[in-house]
Amino acid sequence: MTNEIFRFLKRRIVHEWGVWSLVTDHFEGEDGEKFARTLLTTPGAVAVVATDTTEPDCNVVLVRQFRASVRKQCWEIPAGMCDVEGEPPRLTAERELKEEAGLVASKWRELGGVRQASGISNAYGSLFWATGLTPVADDRHGPEEAAMTVHHVPLRDALTMIESGDLDNSLAVIGILRVARLLGI
Repeated sequence: MTNEIFRFLKRRIVHEWGVWSLVTDHFEGEDGEKFARTLLTTPGAVAVVATDTTEPDCNVVLVRQFRASVRKQCWEIPAGMCDVEGEPPRLTAERELKEEAGLVASKWRELGGVRQASGISNAYGSLFWATGLTPVADDRHGPEEAAMTVHHVPLRDALTMIESGDLDNSLAVIGILRVARLLGI
């Protein structure tokens, strides 16, 4: 289906907070029927699969962070919102890796991206693979990040965590699986 079937008519902002907005978009179908959909708009996000080598037996950097939406600690990869206007996603990824994991990387590879919940949001996550890691001071923000822990987990163990459901963050799962495939695992 092409976008020509549904014509965008207008947007009504229901609520704005931070970098997110709850909006109602109005459309018209090719038969003239009008309808509305309420959705969440975001500026997008980045996530980084950081590994200590580019070998199949590498370790991947995972963070364990409290997420209020599910009221528990979650396994993730370093990630964050594209909340600096005009900042390219790669620079956002570099900033987030440093802030959350206290690491900088000398080599970067784009892994594509992912629409995280296209039925309810325009949320899009850009994925990166970072290697050549060097420790630096982190720069965490907020109580959840202050309590975050950083773990260097064998890639094969991270894959097991995905299979068991212990690691279920969509950006982490897809990023780790893409790196594993590139490494022939």
